[in-house]
Amino acid sequence: MAKKLKYLITGGLGFIGHNLVKQLQKEKNDVQVIDALTTYAVHSKEELEDLYNQRLKQVNNKTQIYKEDICTPEVDQIFANFNPDVVIHLADFPNASTVATNAVEAARTMCQGLVNLLDCAKRHTVKKFVYISTGIYEDKTNVDGQYSIWKIAGEELVKQSAIAHVIIRPGTVYGPRNISTDIIGTMFKKAIEKDILYANNTKHDLIYVDDCVKGIVQASMAENKTYNISLSQSISEKDIANNIINIVKHGTVKLQQEHELQDNQLDCSESHKEIKFNPKIDIEKGLKLYHNWISTKK
Repeated sequence: MAKKLKYLITGGLGFIGHNLVKQLQKEKNDVQVIDALTTYAVHSKEELEDLYNQRLKQVNNKTQIYKEDICTPEVDQIFANFNPDVVIHLADFPNASTVATNAVEAARTMCQGLVNLLDCAKRHTVKKFVYISTGIYEDKTNVDGQYSIWKIAGEELVKQSAIAHVIIRPGTVYGPRNISTDIIGTMFKKAIEKDILYANNTKHDLIYVDDCVKGIVQASMAENKTYNISLSQSISEKDIANNIINIVKHGTVKLQQEHELQDNQLDCSESHKEIKFNPKIDIEKGLKLYHNWISTKK
């Protein structure tokens, strides 16, 4: 039987974070959470409060949750009190649009916050630091905007920290209890309203959130490695939209761009071989599960 570990999850009430907490607790690990409960100055406070309440119901009701900014000195005391074996860092700005809207705060969180966590991890002899990056800029040849810059800088800071680490680059993660303004949530909303789903031929490599968090847990057992976590299947926004229309039975697709943009398919061969990552939920099933959750909210 594998030894049970003490995990500190930053951003543990976020979309990926609360699912990760749920999975780790299912495996009987001791889990504590740091989350500032931010709106990123973009999202509806009411929607996020509702999502946080839904997410809280998914984790153990005795979970220790610290409402704390990862940039503050108080974080050190959390490390001292809990003495975690593994830190999994998800307290981040979720995408390029939220970074662009609040660039100064994003830089503070994504850079200063990470450095603070790494400093605390060193001081308290954390065994493993797991950094959740992004698969969008895997080859680093198409870096554009502060989001990608800070993500790539974050990877380098972690690599140079002298702490045993794992870097994880997920594809486009989707599933229940995500914000409604993510690409798939937006399309479902339009379809349900019998509206137009605007799409183009930009390709995404999707991963359902349950498969993503299982991949994160598997990868966290490795050391000083970088892993991609996705289905390794490109699908265009147009095809995602058509799949959603087939599920909802409403809506129409309007193509915004005729030319094909960057193909973001990730190579997960190392993940399959080294950590036995094997996602179970294909795109069709995942979209249906997402729609089932949306339907229960009505």
